Amino acid sequence: MVNRRIATALGGIVIGALALATTPAYADAASGHGTASRSLLTNGATGQVSGLTDSRSRSAKDDRSARPKRDRGTKIVGFDADPSRVHKGGRLKLRGTLRSRSGHEKGLGHQRVHVYFRPNNSHGWRHIDSTETRSNGSFSTRVRAYQSGTWSVRFTSGRLGDSKADDFVKVIG
Repeated sequence: MVNRRIATALGGIVIGALALATTPAYADAASGHGTASRSLLTNGATGQVSGLTDSRSRSAKDDRSARPKRDRGTKIVGFDADPSRVHKGGRLKLRGTLRSRSGHEKGLGHQRVHVYFRPNNSHGWRHIDSTETRSNGSFSTRVRAYQSGTWSVRFTSGRLGDSKADDFVKVIG
């Protein structure tokens, strides 16, 4: 009964045997900004404290940590296997640019990019080559094409995120 009186005196609420008392709002002592409230949840039957919460409203400066993080992955842009039609055994030039997905999408230099090939009517990829990106994120390599299929470049990084790009090449003769 005492807890119910305290809760009622502090402007709290009583639900069944539980009493919730909330102290008035106060200014944050460190910055002088924001408000806060403390809530005390007690069991009216036993008088024991069930919980204490302290919720403070944050200033705009503190809200930076509450903002959702941007997608900081990577992407491969402008990937091209050139030419798209080549004679059997002919050379292809694979090129593109590895970029960050952060706000300004800068090129990611000095990263390893792997080249894979999957022939037509096949389900498996074969690792063919790997190359390192230049300081601006661009990359290129030359390979020979013996059959039609899809060429793929892949970048894998646990820290930066994964990305890939594909291009189909038809082999003639």
